Amino acid sequence: MLLERPGDVKRVMAERYVLKKVINHPFLVALEYAFQTKTKLYFCLDYINGGELFYHLQLNTKFSENRARFYIAEIVSAIGYLHDLGIIYRDLKPENCLLDAQGHIKIVDFGLVKIFDTNTDDSNNKAQTFCGTPEYLAPEVILRKPYGKEIDWYCLGAILYEMIIGLPPFYSNNKVEIYNNIITQNLTFPTKNNQDTIGQLSKDFISRLMIKEPSLRLGHGASGTDDLKSHLYFYGISWEKIYNKEYHPPFVPKQSSIFELDNISPEFRNEPIPKSILNDGNVSLTLNNSYDNIKTLTNPECEVCKTTKTCQCFSNSLPQKKYMLKYSDKPNNNISNLKEQHTDNSKSSFAHSSSHLVDETVEAFRGFSFDSINR
Repeated sequence: MLLERPGDVKRVMAERYVLKKVINHPFLVALEYAFQTKTKLYFCLDYINGGELFYHLQLNTKFSENRARFYIAEIVSAIGYLHDLGIIYRDLKPENCLLDAQGHIKIVDFGLVKIFDTNTDDSNNKAQTFCGTPEYLAPEVILRKPYGKEIDWYCLGAILYEMIIGLPPFYSNNKVEIYNNIITQNLTFPTKNNQDTIGQLSKDFISRLMIKEPSLRLGHGASGTDDLKSHLYFYGISWEKIYNKEYHPPFVPKQSSIFELDNISPEFRNEPIPKSILNDGNVSLTLNNSYDNIKTLTNPECEVCKTTKTCQCFSNSLPQKKYMLKYSDKPNNNISNLKEQHTDNSKSSFAHSSSHLVDETVEAFRGFSFDSINR
């Protein structure tokens, strides 16, 4: 990665700090190695080749409620763990949720995290940076209000909605319309022949996660994660078994070997491999025990840095809004059009992967009752 903006230094240091912290959680991608040259930093992360959740969602259009529940439970385990460490993720979306070879979730990309002091009350741990992905932004972020960990749970609700319905809840082809819809529109669920297309427990869980007022949202407060786990949506689930991966994933990516890349979107498979600088560098990247005392990078082109060994020319300001905001193109908000947009190769891949789905009559979580409707 290249550090082109002043705020990049602080962002990269925060990402490295989090990667070192989360190395022992089963649903978060960990940092194995980190090294650098004179101009670039390199993070060597866990090798995950099961593909993005977003890619599999594109192939299937939507997931069964039971399959979605499995992924949501593992995401909750991971995000709750980050919150316990005083970390807000801030960019939860299907693109950042990968599947490993066994079909379990692995969350990646910690570039937008916000780190707080765990000894400080939650009410004082607020961020203000406008960042994230438009379709999943919480109302308080769009309104430029101070926000806390509740934004991650709002994103979780939007992701679950998309998994079951096929599109984000307030989706539009126009980014400004997305913002207006999130702020002004009430959350609705599609019906078919005047019948609900989503189970009541799923609907209630999503609705509580996406309450516009963060203080009323499920997941608010010091016991937020526990309150969320206690919702009837997760009835019968053992969170210890979730953490230990003792439940069978409802879908296992087909792989002929560890080098199999068929589950990776062609968008990324076809990218050219960038040239790397082979000569060793002497850029100093020091990570102290306290994040607040992290030293910045030395700038080899700065005369002051050459003498003080500590860079004074890098600003600690956060990246600009335009840089922080990530926007990923989504398909049209007509689900039937979404299906038609698939190429013949995508349809072939869908038929190829769907044969490996666990029979829908077999629940991903053994031994609990799933509130669903007859389709």
